[in-house]
Formats: sequence, C-alpha cells, structure tokens
Amino acid sequence: MKKHLLMLATIATVMNLYVAALLASQISLANAQETQTIETRIGKLTFEHSFERGIPTKETTKHLFDTIDFQRATQAYIWAIPIVSMYQW
Repeated sequence: MKKHLLMLATIATVMNLYVAALLASQISLANAQETQTIETRIGKLTFEHSFERGIPTKETTKHLFDTIDFQRATQAYIWAIPIVSMYQW
C-alpha cells in the first residue's frame, strides 16, 4: 500500500514539473518577440526581452565589441606616451 502511494506521489510530482516546464516554455516563447532599445552615449543598444534579463542582438553585440576594442586601443596609446617620451635618440 505504501509503495502504491509513493509511486502515485512520484508520478504526480513528475506530471506537475512537466506541466510547469511546459507553461514556462510557452511564456518564454511569447516574450521572445519583445525587444527593448536603450539610447546610450555610444548609440542605441537593442536587447531581446528586456535590458535586465535580455540578450543583446547580434548588431548590438558587434557594436559593443567594436567600442571596447576602440577604447582599449586608445588606452594603450595613452599609457604608452610616457614610455615613448623617455626614449633617447
């Protein structure tokens, strides 16, 4: 008797988890079409879902990496100025 109750409880739990996962996937599919655009100093950045929980679009990702590369190059140049100015002919 106890085995049957334990098996029924396990089956009910698995079914509840399956239904919850199914509902969560439907909700995420419904929200997948939402995008949010944020105006920043480096331009417009677009995120899927929302900024807090979203993923940047491919264009936004490329733009962010290009901006980071430019800033790193500028920083390396500025940091190299003292070394270059101390070079003696």
